[in-house]
This record gives sequence, C-alpha cells and structure tokens, in this order.
Amino acid sequence: MSGGTTHGKRGREDAKRQRAKQKEERRAARVADRADRSEQPGSPAGDDSEILAALARLHEAFADGACDLEEFEAQRDELTSRLTV
Repeated sequence: MSGGTTHGKRGREDAKRQRAKQKEERRAARVADRADRSEQPGSPAGDDSEILAALARLHEAFADGACDLEEFEAQRDELTSRLTV
C-alpha cells in the first residue's frame, strides 16, 4: 500500500475547500450589503430604538442559525458602538 491519498479523497478535499471559499465569499457579501443598507441616507444613525430593533433581529437570526458566531459578534459590536450612552 502507498501512504498517499487516493484520487477520490483528494477530490473530496478540494471540493470541500472550494465550498468553504464560496461560503466565505457569500458571508462577506452579506456583511457588506448589511453595512451598505445601514449607511443609506434616511436611516437615522443615532436613533437608539432603531439600533435596538436591529439588535433584536440580529439575535433572532443568530438563534435561528442564519448567521454564525463570528458574524453575530461583528454585527453586534458595530450596532452597540452606535448606541448613545
């Protein structure tokens, strides 16, 4: 027996890496889209009630599995930084 990987295994590993790369690209696009929407004119930047509502939606999305922990924490930190204390 040889110690190398089989052609089938190598193909599966390559496909897995490609899917992970595509997933990361989709995630980055979603984050950029959300950032663009939050910076649109007409959306009040300092309106705490709007920010709190966005935080609630973010928590629901995380609970439903629509975003992972890394994305959740990044968006949460961005939203909480906009809250007035």
